[in-house]
This record gives sequence, C-alpha cells and structure tokens, in this order.
Amino acid sequence: MMVKILIPILAGCCFMSCIDQKLYLRNVKDPEALDIDGVYLSETNKEDSREVACSVILLYRNSVMLRGLVFKSDLKNNFEGTIDRFANLMKDSKTGFGVYDISNGEIYMEFWSPSSGGPLKTVINKARIMNKQKFTIAYMKSNYGDADRSVDAVYKFYPLKHKPDSTNRFIRIKK
Repeated sequence: MMVKILIPILAGCCFMSCIDQKLYLRNVKDPEALDIDGVYLSETNKEDSREVACSVILLYRNSVMLRGLVFKSDLKNNFEGTIDRFANLMKDSKTGFGVYDISNGEIYMEFWSPSSGGPLKTVINKARIMNKQKFTIAYMKSNYGDADRSVDAVYKFYPLKHKPDSTNRFIRIKK
C-alpha cells in the first residue's frame, strides 16, 4: 500500500519542480535611452577572428527581447536576411526570449537560458548604457545555481529596414 501512495506523491513533486521560471512584460521606465529599431551586435564577438558566431540582441517597445547567436559569415553576406531568419527560427523556442527594463542609465535583461534537463531558468544581465547606440554588459547572473560574474561585453546598434516582430507565446502580461 505504501508504494501505491508514494508514487503519485513523487510524480507530483517532480511535476511541480519541472515548471519553467516565469517572465512577464514590464513597463520600460526610460524607453528613449536606447535606439531599438534595429539589432545590437556584440562587438567583442564581431571583431574576434577566432569566433565564428556573433551574439545578437533585439529589443522591442513592449519590453520583449530576443537574444542568441548568428554566424558572422551569414551577417557579412546578408545582414538583414540573417537577422530575419534568426528571429523566425527562434519564434518556437522559449530559450533566447526575455524581457528588459531601462532606468538610471542601465539596462536590465532577463531571459530564458537552455537547460541540460529539467525546467528552464533565467539569466540576468545588467549593462551600462554608453549612448543611444551602445551598451556594455558588466554583470551576469545565472539562476542555475546562482552563479554570477563580471563581464565586459560591448554591444553596438545596427539599424534594420525591416525588424522582425516580437510575437511569441511565452511572455505574458502579469495579472
């Protein structure tokens, strides 16, 4: 009898702990601090000849963000098309989507990060805004084990003629 009762309890505990962290839309306090009608590229990745990929961040007026990696060779050959394909590929993936806020000369970003099993957790980046078209990520905290570290990653703005939209099914309005 004990085994029959214990299995549903264990299954319920596993189910409860396998729920992804939640992210909600925010009211961006200083939306004019950065240009967002384009994409931000990591200047560190872009300039390092040993790197084959470049980190990209798309920011949207509704506080949604999308981040990930694209091949540098693809950016050189077809910049706009590469960003568009990247965004379309990411639409069905929770990892890479997140939310951001801007206040006091800083941008605070929180996004889902890939998991090696179990629920998705978030990573938090804090960046100093250098000007309307450049910011430097200075701090990163992973909610997988609460690891945090200092970083120095410069992101520069590149305008897009057609920016992919931020429609996704993962980020909701907090009720």
